[in-house]
Amino acid sequence: MFDFLKKPKLKEPCFLKADSSAEKQLAALQSLAENAPADVAARIQADVRMLNAGVEGEKNIAYELKTSFLPIYIFHDLFLQYKDLTAQIDYLVVHKNYVLVIESKKLLGDMEITSKGDFIRIFKTTDGHVYKKEGIYSPVVQNERHCAILKQILYEVFPKTKPALLDAGVKSVVVLANPKSIVFDKYAKKEIKNQIIKYDQLRPFLEQLAKTNSEAFILSEESQKKLCDRLLELHRENPVDYTLKYQKQFFEKSPTQTDKSTGSKQNEALRAALKKYRLDVSRAENIKPYFLFNNAQMEDLIAKNPKTLDELCTVAGFGEKKSKLYGAEILKILRQSADSPDNF
Repeated sequence: MFDFLKKPKLKEPCFLKADSSAEKQLAALQSLAENAPADVAARIQADVRMLNAGVEGEKNIAYELKTSFLPIYIFHDLFLQYKDLTAQIDYLVVHKNYVLVIESKKLLGDMEITSKGDFIRIFKTTDGHVYKKEGIYSPVVQNERHCAILKQILYEVFPKTKPALLDAGVKSVVVLANPKSIVFDKYAKKEIKNQIIKYDQLRPFLEQLAKTNSEAFILSEESQKKLCDRLLELHRENPVDYTLKYQKQFFEKSPTQTDKSTGSKQNEALRAALKKYRLDVSRAENIKPYFLFNNAQMEDLIAKNPKTLDELCTVAGFGEKKSKLYGAEILKILRQSADSPDNF
C-alpha cells in the first residue's frame, strides 16, 4: 500500500505503479528464445515483436504523463480483480476532477472507424498499397467495461455519495501511441471520435477534461488517496503468461513421448469440457461466455488445478461469489479429468 501520509499535497504527476507485466514478459521471452531451437525461436520472436510494439507505445504515453506537470496519480498496467470481475487497464489517472481510463494502442498500420463503430486495421506496403484489412475489438467498448468496474469500486469507497455524481467522474480515452498511424474516422460517430486521440494530444486533453468536469465531480486530496489505496489493494499480477505455451510445448520433458501425447490430449479434452460447460451456462443464464471465465482464466484454471473452493478462489477471475455459484461443477470437471484421463 502506498504511504500517503509521508507525501505532501500533490503538485505534480505521481506514479503509484510504474512497472508493466508486458516488460517482464518481454524479458522472459527473449531469455527463452536464446535456448530454443531455430524454428521455435522464430515463433517466440513474433511474440517479442508484438509485445515490444506495445511496450514502446506505452512508454510514449508515460512520457506525456510525466511531463504534463499536472497534479495526478498514475497507475500503469493495473490488473483489477473486483468481486467476480477483472479489468486490465493500460493507464489509470486519478485527478480531483476525474478518474480516467487510458487504453494504449500502438498500431502497426492505419485504422478505419466505420459509421457502425467497427474498428478496422489497415496494413500497407512501403509504397502505400493496402494488402490486408482486419477487424479488431473496439477499444472504446473495452474501456466502457473497465469504466463500469471502476464505478462499482467508487460506489464501495464512497458509499454515501450519489452514484450519479460518481458516474460523472469516470472517463475514458483511447490513445494512439504510434506517431505514424493514420485514423480514417470521417464516418465515425462523434461520441467515438471524441474518445480517440494521438499521444501528443494527451496533455491538452487532460487539461480540458479538468475544466469541463470541474463542477460535475470533485475529489478532495484525502478522497483521492483513499481511492488510490483501494485500487492498489485490488491490483493482482496479470495471469497471462506468453512463455507458458513454449515451455509446455517444447521445454518440459516427459518420461516418454506417449506420456507427453496423453497429457496433451487430456488437456485438450479438459479444455473442451470447460468450454462446453461455459457455453451451456451462458445460454441458460443469458450471459456472455467470458463473464464466466475467459480463455486466459481457463488456462490458469487448468494450470493450478484447484481441488477445493478455497483453492479455486486463487485462480484469476474467480472470486468467492463466482466460486460458490459455479465452483462445484468446475471442480467436478477437473476431478473427472484427473481420475479418468483416458475416458475424459
